[in-house]
Parts: sequence; C-alpha cells; structure tokens
Amino acid sequence: KYILMSGGSLKMTSINVISMKQVREREVPYKLDQEAANSPDKCYALIERVFSLSEEPVEKFGIICLNTKLKVTGMHILAVGGLNEALVGVREVFQAALMNNAYAIILFHNHPSGDTRPSPSDAAMTDKMVEAGKLLGVRVLEHIIVGYDGFTSFANEGLI
Repeated sequence: KYILMSGGSLKMTSINVISMKQVREREVPYKLDQEAANSPDKCYALIERVFSLSEEPVEKFGIICLNTKLKVTGMHILAVGGLNEALVGVREVFQAALMNNAYAIILFHNHPSGDTRPSPSDAAMTDKMVEAGKLLGVRVLEHIIVGYDGFTSFANEGLI
C-alpha cells in the first residue's frame, strides 16, 4: 500500500506476505500408488476407473502425475468446459504437477461427441505443454483423448 506524500512522491506503508502450504484434503482408496501408467491402455483404464470420463456430457481436462518409476502419484481434473472445449492453462497443469512432485505427467481429456481424433487446438495445446514441461523438468509423456467407445493416444499416433 502506498501513501501520496507532498511533492508527488509515494511512500510504501505495507507489503503482502504470502505463503503456500500443501494440505492433504482427503485420501481416496484407489491404490493408485501400485499402478504403473506405462502404456496408453493402462492410462485409459485408470482414467475410466477414476473419472468415468467416457460418460461425461461436457469436456473435461486433467492430468495423471507420475514418479520416476511411472507410478501414479495423483490424478486431477483441472478444467471443465462445454460441449467442445475445456480451457486449461500451462500454469494450472504444472502447478498440479509440481504439487505432486511429478517426474512426468500424462494429459487427458474427453470429447463428448465420441470422436477421439485430435483437433488442431488439441495438438497445439499438447505441443505447448511439452515445451513448458521441458523448461520445468517435468516430462509430458502422453495425451489421451477419451470418447464413449474408446480413446486415441498421441504417443501411438506419433503426435508427441
């Protein structure tokens, strides 16, 4: 906060001091620490088991956080959108990844239309996340698009 002094100068009177602490809100008994997300099929099975994403009527975007052994350390829905998009930023993705001490992440989202083909915006967003991950030391290994009758893997399609 500032006070205007005579002569037009500003005098600082206070500053904001902010601290951030990680707080465990709850524990969900999925036994995910035993799960290795080392293939697109396993990733899809995890996403469906935890979030039932293929049944969602709106687009949702999330990540799976992994340790160095590719074991799951967290799964998060980071954005909920409408029928054809869920906007998510690099900041939200990597904030969740860093809070989980992730070595690597897997991006995922659903297409309520059922068509799992990646759109140009899906590809552009994935490229952006891969580049940001390189800067932060968090590998982006995969992007899974879920539809009501299956999924598309960016890794299997050679898109990541």
